[in-house]
Parts: sequence; C-alpha cells; structure tokens
Amino acid sequence: MSDYLAELKDSGRRLAAAFTPPDMWSQPAASLAERWSYATRGEWTGDGALRKAGQVYCLAVALPAAGLCRLIDWVTERPARLLATVVLLVLLHRLPPLSWLI
Repeated sequence: MSDYLAELKDSGRRLAAAFTPPDMWSQPAASLAERWSYATRGEWTGDGALRKAGQVYCLAVALPAAGLCRLIDWVTERPARLLATVVLLVLLHRLPPLSWLI
C-alpha cells in the first residue's frame, strides 16, 4: 500500500510541475525554435500518432499564438515602437484597399 501511495504522490508532483507556469519575472520564454524542437524531439511522448498530433498542434496553434504574443510584447516594450505601430495602423486604415483589413 505504501508503494501505491508513494507512486501516487510522485504522480501528483509531476502533474503539479507540468501545470505550474514558469517564473515570468526571471526566466526567459522558450523561443519558437525551442518549442518546435520540443514538439518534434521532446521526451513528452514516443514516436507515432500522438507525436504527429503534437506537431500539428504546435504548427497550427502554439507557434502562431506564441509568435503573435512575442510580436505584441516587442511592440509594447518601447513607447516609441507602440506609437509608430499605432500611427502606421491608422495610416493604413485610411487607404481604401486596406481599410477593411484593419
């Protein structure tokens, strides 16, 4: 019974570690290349259908979302970048062919 409890406790620790977000204050985020590397060669699963599904998810959801968030982070990091981006979007919005995109 104690082996079962120890295994259950260990599983709980691994689950908690998997769902604990990184320290955003002092730890840099993984690059897009590191995310793709994890999807293709990480130890989260073996080869097969689950790995392929993870790669499809990475390409369709994780990489675009992370890339967009990185772009927003980069733009908002400096007030001048944010101002230049807003001015550019306002000017592009005034062009008739592009106004429906923005």
